[in-house]
Amino acid sequence: MANDLIVVCNGPTLADVPLEFLKSRPSFGANGVYLFEGFEPTVYFATDQAFILHRTEEICALATRVPSYIRRPWNDIIPGSKPFCKVRDNRWSFAPLDWCGSGGTVTFVMLQFACASDAKRVLLVGLDHDYFTTATRPEHFHEDYLKGIEHPFEQLSDEQKLEYWTKQQKVCESGYTAAVTAFKTLDKEIINLTPNSYCDVFARGNLEDYLEVE
Repeated sequence: MANDLIVVCNGPTLADVPLEFLKSRPSFGANGVYLFEGFEPTVYFATDQAFILHRTEEICALATRVPSYIRRPWNDIIPGSKPFCKVRDNRWSFAPLDWCGSGGTVTFVMLQFACASDAKRVLLVGLDHDYFTTATRPEHFHEDYLKGIEHPFEQLSDEQKLEYWTKQQKVCESGYTAAVTAFKTLDKEIINLTPNSYCDVFARGNLEDYLEVE
């Protein structure tokens, strides 16, 4: 349907999303989304310092093909990318090119850009939201997603990791609630098409109902 936008999250269930669906509408994708074989988002985002520094070559290559928004100051190492400023809280911005809230996840950043776009409806896929109760690294749709990346998080004890994730879950869900409110203000909507998603903030839908573009 016209004015639909797919926001692609990187949870394990993304691996089961049909490629034809991801290509059926304009899309936002982030971080390691380029590992999904045969797919490149319409617009790309990267916010995590460790990921950008360890995947610079791949991100630089992608930035030559699609518009890419990279968090300052690391945009300087990605030629041709567009910078954005992320603040350290979950404040919602209706002008994300000026600044955008962190919200604890790059999905929150993409939703702010989506809200500021012409899209009337955002379709979320890969939003498993299930990594807050374990001390292990979050799982993603591709086995090489975090390969070789050394994140400061890994230096924490299991107890500290669980404490961190407990706080992060609250931050993320608070941000997602702000997203729903912001979209409603502009008569827009967000629909989570991720099967068995642990995120209960957004309205839910079935991916099968959106496989054919109206």
